[in-house]
Amino acid sequence: MTFKCPVILLAILIGSGPWQVHATCNSAIIPDTPDNRYIDNQDGTITDTRTDLMWSKCSGGLTGNDCSVGAELTYTLSQALRLAKTINNNDGFAGYTDWRLPNINELASLVEFQCVQPAINLNLFPATQPSGYWSSSQSVNDTLWFLDFRLGEITSTTNDTNIHHVRLVRGGP
Repeated sequence: MTFKCPVILLAILIGSGPWQVHATCNSAIIPDTPDNRYIDNQDGTITDTRTDLMWSKCSGGLTGNDCSVGAELTYTLSQALRLAKTINNNDGFAGYTDWRLPNINELASLVEFQCVQPAINLNLFPATQPSGYWSSSQSVNDTLWFLDFRLGEITSTTNDTNIHHVRLVRGGP
């Protein structure tokens, strides 16, 4: 499959659905995260063949093959951590009960550097917002790390009440 990147267009869907997101990509650059790097498991999960991590296809609050069902939610860090536990304690997702918040390096592995707004492969991770996504990474001085998918930048805060999006992962450490 080819990697498609239409021009920037952000439009709010009527009702509670997610924003329609379209990245701007430089097609002269070889994609960092081409479609053939991933396996769409057809159950709401995507497997990254390079990292062997399994990702939720949709951000927290969304479902469906194109992640257009539901309302995209944002969470404080403690809410994001509880989300994974809640899913795992309630029969899991896609047959697995070991979902977790990714660490910052795992989350950064999804960045598509040839694209912005958002900097991710939207063919495999549709409706990803060009904004912050929590990681589980925290430093000794209480710095909390998240990834901003506007440009694919790792960012930090010391405020655990900030709200960001969530994409869960399983596998790895």
